[in-house]
Amino acid sequence: MLKKISAIILTAAALVTCSVSGLSVQAVSDDPTIKHVSKTSQQDGILTAYNYNVPSNSKASVKVYKSDKDYTTIKFADFFNHPQTFNLGKKEFKTETWLKLGAGGIGGSAPYIDLSNSAGKYECVKIKLSDFSSYFNTNGTHTEKISDYGNHKYTFKEEAADANGNRFSSALLIYSGGAINHVVPDKDGMVQIYISTKPGVPVKYTTSFCYELHQDGSVRYGGGGGSSGSYIGGLTIGDCDQSGYMDISDVTAVQKYTAKMIDFNKAQIRCGDLNGDGQVNIVDATLLQKALAE
Repeated sequence: MLKKISAIILTAAALVTCSVSGLSVQAVSDDPTIKHVSKTSQQDGILTAYNYNVPSNSKASVKVYKSDKDYTTIKFADFFNHPQTFNLGKKEFKTETWLKLGAGGIGGSAPYIDLSNSAGKYECVKIKLSDFSSYFNTNGTHTEKISDYGNHKYTFKEEAADANGNRFSSALLIYSGGAINHVVPDKDGMVQIYISTKPGVPVKYTTSFCYELHQDGSVRYGGGGGSSGSYIGGLTIGDCDQSGYMDISDVTAVQKYTAKMIDFNKAQIRCGDLNGDGQVNIVDATLLQKALAE
């Protein structure tokens, strides 16, 4: 009976999937925590998957579709302590997230990835999630309301069953160019991610939630949800106004900053320094205009 109910959980969860909020932008704090760790580079057609603070028993995976019936499955537990590269080709790919819990699970939509122009330098940074998006709590968790249960704080990993046998699992993935980061926030709500340094390449997060609610020792019902492809403001190079994407308002922000009309926080200075010389000036405004024109 348990297997039958769990199978129903999988089907129901797949139907509700994740709520798409690709156009939502969450506020960035006045002085967000962002630390440079290292740099790397990669070529077009290459997808690199990274893990940060992820347990070896993670059941999160991503399907990258070459066609409707041909896909590559990235199982993060297979390389939880090192990055993994996939040579997929120079094209755009549809992706889906998958998360298992017991005999059930959930599949949800995720951002498309374009590997036709993903080559270039990537920066590894450590950030405090709640400084860049109000979606996250200070400790990096996310609070979600579940019908007939109440609020639950998802930790972005599989959690031990509570006193009533209820079970919860969740995953957080952050996309940027040819990089997918599967991350679990540490005790301070920090994560380490690789993001493209090419102007205009957005940084987006996708979350997946899955739960089983128990009663009298058996599964009462289950479900899931999440957020698919939501922008993170203040991380994309060129996103000087911290909107999550690069547009003409960012040129205006740089011009005002160089004229000492406004101040920039450390994230804005990083985003506005297009030539990488450590400062934001009129040269960067010109480069930003050129990038927008391309």
